[in-house]
Amino acid sequence: MDKKEILTKLFWDRNVDIAYMLSLLEGKPERIPGDRIDLYRRFLTSHDWYTLLNLFSVATLKDEILDEKVIRRLFPKELLNSVKWISPVNVEMLNDDIALLHNDIFLGKKNSLCSE
Repeated sequence: MDKKEILTKLFWDRNVDIAYMLSLLEGKPERIPGDRIDLYRRFLTSHDWYTLLNLFSVATLKDEILDEKVIRRLFPKELLNSVKWISPVNVEMLNDDIALLHNDIFLGKKNSLCSE
């Protein structure tokens, strides 16, 4: 499957310019800030790790796709605020935890949030 076909499936729910998305993968500038982050977020939420390794270099995965900005997009604050929680959510603490998880993934460490 080529990248154009993958992108078409990846953005099944939006009318996007696939040529533009391909240009983002080639490192061209964004038209709208955050487009590349959204693209990487979609890859992370839609494909397994082995597929990502076949599509991207390890350097791209480490430096761009596993960037903290992309990881934070996986758990946006807006979604947290729309859920009726049993007790209030400390968003700052959650952001700290997400940053910690990002470092665990990026540095290849064990889950720091998990106690043994």
